[in-house]
Amino acid sequence: MKILCIGDAHLGRFPSRVPDNPKELAVRFVWGRAIQCAIDHNVDAVVLTGDMVDSSNHYFEAYGALKRGIEQLVKSDIPVFAIAGNHDHDVFPRLASDMGIDGFTVLGLCGRWSQGMLESSSGEKACLIGWSFPDSHYPDSPLDTFELPNVDLPIIGIVHGDLDVPSSRYAPLSLSALQEQPVAVWLLGHVHASRWIESAGTPVLYPGSLQALDPGETGTHGPWLVTIAPDSTAKAKQLPLATVRYEDVEIDVSEFTELAEIKSHLTDILGRHTEELSDKFPALHRVVFRPKLSGRTALYRVLAQQPLNDVDDLDIEYGSLQARVDVLTQDTTPAYDLQKIARFSDPPAILARWLLDLDQPQCKALVQEAYVALQRVYRSKAYSTLDDASPNETEAENLLKRQGQLLLDELMGQKENA
Repeated sequence: MKILCIGDAHLGRFPSRVPDNPKELAVRFVWGRAIQCAIDHNVDAVVLTGDMVDSSNHYFEAYGALKRGIEQLVKSDIPVFAIAGNHDHDVFPRLASDMGIDGFTVLGLCGRWSQGMLESSSGEKACLIGWSFPDSHYPDSPLDTFELPNVDLPIIGIVHGDLDVPSSRYAPLSLSALQEQPVAVWLLGHVHASRWIESAGTPVLYPGSLQALDPGETGTHGPWLVTIAPDSTAKAKQLPLATVRYEDVEIDVSEFTELAEIKSHLTDILGRHTEELSDKFPALHRVVFRPKLSGRTALYRVLAQQPLNDVDDLDIEYGSLQARVDVLTQDTTPAYDLQKIARFSDPPAILARWLLDLDQPQCKALVQEAYVALQRVYRSKAYSTLDDASPNETEAENLLKRQGQLLLDELMGQKENA
């Protein structure tokens, strides 16, 4: 039995940080691809695990695309089973009422588990049991009211919620509690990063978002093909249909002594990545890179003062795939041995010891003090017009280290030139 699982499409949204918006990048374009993929693979059913429609973006356009896709599947004799997530908790009840057709079943309405039956073209049967969000928030675990169906068939559980986040307002779920249930597979929604967990019990699948929507959603995206054997064992593989991909790339610049060498190396690395992605994922149209420079380098101060601001002009094309750079970050360190410098008693040694101590628990109070000071700056009236996001504690600690390293680089330069 073959099932195509799709979750968190957020129809109506458009990928961020791409320089243009052709139709091929829209979520509904990938949704159309997924429908055709279901038909081409001759699947026995399509399961939608919630948040198919985004509550805040182009609602009517998204609703229409979802409805047309479901109608196309049903006309192709592919039944569709769906649950509602926190974003579309009010969409699927309306959709079920509007369509009123055989072949489309919404499970778990009003936050109550309900069942549906699936029969494949070859006569194999399975029981699907699902739970839908009754509202935009739900602080309790849906598993509190779960009851195993009394059937002698493979059982497929479908639920939308946060995995192992007990304080979540979005239907917190326990992985161990899910895996204790004697079902063939759990199909989940809510988390945009895909995960296939098949160790220590019942396998659990987060299909992730159908299309990558922002730089936080790195890696491969697309629906998952789930296969359930007669003995109820399940396997799954992802179908990479997304047209947009976000990639974090770490680039070691330790060996370079000239800024031009770093620029050339960066261009070469991203060019090779673009070629590899194009060959491996032919569905891709756009790649957005976020490179991070790393390593110990004598160019630390130069990079801090000239942070390759023109890197976003880098335009790479390979076949039909276009790539660009969104944000370049620097995580390099000066080409000094802090332990050796710290042996002495001069100002660079004092600063080196301070930088070494920053990683120790006793310095957390200093980091906290810096974080509080930064918060005051960001909340001040003079700063508020810049509309920059306030840094968190980790970012405050990194800022301390960067400024300390810059100061050390300056002091060492003065010492060498004395």
